[in-house]
Amino acid sequence: MCLDLRTIVHSKLIMIRLLASIVVILAIIVAVVSVLSRKQSPSGFDKASLLTVTLEQNRFFPTSLTVKQGDTVTFTNNDATPHQLASDPHPAHTGYTPLNAGIIATGSSVTVRFTKKGSFVYHDHLNPTITGKIVVE
Repeated sequence: MCLDLRTIVHSKLIMIRLLASIVVILAIIVAVVSVLSRKQSPSGFDKASLLTVTLEQNRFFPTSLTVKQGDTVTFTNNDATPHQLASDPHPAHTGYTPLNAGIIATGSSVTVRFTKKGSFVYHDHLNPTITGKIVVE
């Protein structure tokens, strides 16, 4: 009788270890699939890192950028002076109001999500001759 109880306990321990091993293997599979399913551009860079507009030498670079609806664009000020991101037309700023992000200090960034399709021109409110365009497909 004592031998049967030991056999049962031993069998249950084996089952628990087997189930724990299965759970660990499934967790590893989920992690690998998650990493491999991340969409990357052919060059291997994450697309989000490419959606950046930089302010340098009193101009936006690139001056025109095409994105998909729902994408975010980061505007980074690498210039020596602050700039104020604003949508056209100047001074109403009614073209795409999320672009009215305010002052971007030197070395700072702001991020804008483009939820609406269209072509959106923006400028530096402090110097309206500095312009750029985002095309949302």
